[in-house]
Amino acid sequence: MKNWDELKTAYKVASLRKISLAADALKVHRSTVIRQVDALEERLGVRLFVRDPSGYTPTLEGEELLRVVEAAERQFVDLEQQLSKPPVQRQSTLTITSICELSPSLFPVIQRFCFAHPEIKLNFQATEELVQLEFGEADIAIRPGLRPTTSRYKTEIIRPIKFGLYGKNELKEKHRVNGRFETAEKLPFVKRYGTDKTDFEAWMTRTIPNQNIIYEASCVYTLHDMISNGQAVGFMPAEIAKERPHISEIPVLGEDWRLPLYVAVTHDKAKDANCALFLDHLRSSTY
Repeated sequence: MKNWDELKTAYKVASLRKISLAADALKVHRSTVIRQVDALEERLGVRLFVRDPSGYTPTLEGEELLRVVEAAERQFVDLEQQLSKPPVQRQSTLTITSICELSPSLFPVIQRFCFAHPEIKLNFQATEELVQLEFGEADIAIRPGLRPTTSRYKTEIIRPIKFGLYGKNELKEKHRVNGRFETAEKLPFVKRYGTDKTDFEAWMTRTIPNQNIIYEASCVYTLHDMISNGQAVGFMPAEIAKERPHISEIPVLGEDWRLPLYVAVTHDKAKDANCALFLDHLRSSTY
């Protein structure tokens, strides 16, 4: 209808049955109510009310109008209540991808971020594949190695992970490893399966006889457990080894192993507030 005020006035008259009561409810003059009801009837071409000394009684057409406008009024009330409610806080999602070998080092960083920002849900994808960030397969990639030269992503070098050769103290005493590493002899070793990608893995391949390597695994968690349980020595991030006081480093003369890391995001994602929060957290974290 062109004039919603006339409909509301007719609805109020039909509900209260008296012009005076409708005028009081609408806070207008009685003449305004009468004029609007008359104008609505004239435009519709039907009689909506029977006028008599007792008041205004809806006709069949008036009853139908009452039913329709009442339903509309109820919908408006529901809408008003819905709009007045505080907005529901939707949990944002941020997807981080890295290789499985970095999971032990990155997990404490991710855990601290989750505690600090419960409104952001983190997904962590551990995969050897190079995820395509531009297609939304992940938001942030953390990879080892040198910073790539590419215009597709915004990349930066972050703090490298320090690695060392570690063993349980009892195992070191058994094999008379009292200071720095000098010779393997019968000292058992564990190694990541099938790769020499890092400097310390390449050192192990050059230095340690194959018969001394008693266990290889692609899952670094099991390597760390073998070292912690005193079954062998092997490489571990210094921050993780620090949490295990029963193991200690075996220094190797002239070696300081650090695994360089870089982080990559798309240029658009770098402007996202949640992404910026995580990157700031990553830059300031130890791992």
